[in-house]
Amino acid sequence: MSTADAPGLDELIARAPTDPAAAAALRQHARAPVALVALDIHPAAHHGDDADLVEVLTALRAADAAIRPSVAEHGGRVLQRVTHTLLARFPDPRSALLAALDARRRIVDGPPGRADSDGSGPTPDRIHVSIGLDLGPTLIVPGEGPLGRAVDRALALAREAAGCGAVRATTGFWRATGTPPAGVGGFAAPEARCEAVGFPFVVVSDYRS
Repeated sequence: MSTADAPGLDELIARAPTDPAAAAALRQHARAPVALVALDIHPAAHHGDDADLVEVLTALRAADAAIRPSVAEHGGRVLQRVTHTLLARFPDPRSALLAALDARRRIVDGPPGRADSDGSGPTPDRIHVSIGLDLGPTLIVPGEGPLGRAVDRALALAREAAGCGAVRATTGFWRATGTPPAGVGGFAAPEARCEAVGFPFVVVSDYRS
């Protein structure tokens, strides 16, 4: 069978319950490892009146516009945008890491504001950006959300409350990046934070000039 004649993913999903060959092909799709970046952009909690809401929504839109060029520049593709969380895939872990760091810089280097909780630099007054990275088997269904434990872990790290403003990666993702770029490092998160999300992870630091 030629590539042109091969069944598409939608057809495999429809046939899988009754067709063992289709089910096997679908599992093969799901076994493909994917480097994922989840970016959670959310307003600072203490802003709540209508005027502030307009400013926050404007800032969220600007942050989204800043993130997407970083995704494209490193060969990534946005898979899903749900409320204030964006999920993107990349061809390899190193590209995903660089995109995450660059996206954060594009937002963090905006108007001066408070220092984030990891002490890694200023963030705009009314916006937090938190990023989670993982690598693992992922089923990507066109028009639907991606499925897989790697997706869940990346989202959990992006939304980890104790690390607002940070870039966090699962230990497996961090190992897969190899030697980090010059000026980039990582340290193991405290045990209590790892227990809170359910797995060990690394907090990534970015001291590139």
